[in-house]
Amino acid sequence: MSRLVLSDVHANSAALEAVLGAEPGYEEVLFLGDAVDYGPDPNATVDLLSNLEGAFLMGNHDRKMIRSPKARRPDGRRDFSQWTRDTLTAEHLAELRTYRDTAITEVGGRRVRLHHGDFRDRIDDLDITRRLTPRNEYGDFDAVAACFDADVILFGHSHEQFELTVNGTRFVNPGSVGRSNRNGIAAQYAVIDDGHIKLHETYFDATETISAMETISIDISPTMWRRCLKRELYRVRRESGSIPTPEHIADTSRYQTAHFVDEFGSLEAALSFAGLD
Repeated sequence: MSRLVLSDVHANSAALEAVLGAEPGYEEVLFLGDAVDYGPDPNATVDLLSNLEGAFLMGNHDRKMIRSPKARRPDGRRDFSQWTRDTLTAEHLAELRTYRDTAITEVGGRRVRLHHGDFRDRIDDLDITRRLTPRNEYGDFDAVAACFDADVILFGHSHEQFELTVNGTRFVNPGSVGRSNRNGIAAQYAVIDDGHIKLHETYFDATETISAMETISIDISPTMWRRCLKRELYRVRRESGSIPTPEHIADTSRYQTAHFVDEFGSLEAALSFAGLD
């Protein structure tokens, strides 16, 4: 059986469509959570996922949508989460409520635990330093493995694509479909075929996502703007085949020059941020 492993779409329907277009032959989807929040297309993303067959887990951002928000000081990220909550229809919220906390499956005779990866929040008394990434101490992986009777743990949450075997337990993170930490215009995922798990990525048209973000009439946190700006800079570099000049960006970017200047002080600083200087 061929399975498509997805995680952390974060309402980026363009990225999800790119993955589904790149992998048309799968028979089942294993979705590890965070369908929505921080992206512009929550309803369209839930629609796309609802048309797929498989196992669907609830991520921390999905869970946030179906809970009453706490009264807190205004903040860009919380404002965006509230916009997502207000934008989701009752039907789509109901769909999110059907997502599970965790699941078990089998791959090549091995027992596989599916989890979003927010282990510290979901497992009582778990003593790990932070969300699991390749930079964690091996003791953190051992602590998580001890919580599950599994040969393989498939998880997301960190937006970092990697695999690592620690004391016999294999940890596999397919990365983020919609908000990759490594490359903003790469939609990351994994494919399970003939009992083997392989990591993949495909590029998507970030301009579609960025244009949709620009239509949202709320103040988006600086961190989110930086991510979008970085994606756009990578797009310009990919399309031009070379490091773009400030003039090139001003001519081709869907952002106005003012966006770069406001965020970074200058276009040169924006290029430096994206590693394009």
